[in-house]
Amino acid sequence: MDPLVLGGFNPVQAFPYCEEDWGSISFFLVASADDVALCLSQGADPNARDEDGFTPLDRAAAYSKTLAVVQALLDAGADLNARTED
Repeated sequence: MDPLVLGGFNPVQAFPYCEEDWGSISFFLVASADDVALCLSQGADPNARDEDGFTPLDRAAAYSKTLAVVQALLDAGADLNARTED
């Protein structure tokens, strides 16, 4: 289990407004598949792009500690073929 969670850190409480933190590196460092599902249920876009052009799938693939987070995004319609601009 993640040391932050063991220490009492709750990512849902830390990111109560998914639209503000959705797609951030810090979100995907600690988010579970359930956290992703919660944000998606609140209207988060699985194909949204951040200011650098990265999608939540990009961030999850790079920073999540579990494949279930990536799978949750794919199940929600994240575009596996989305690319950032060079």
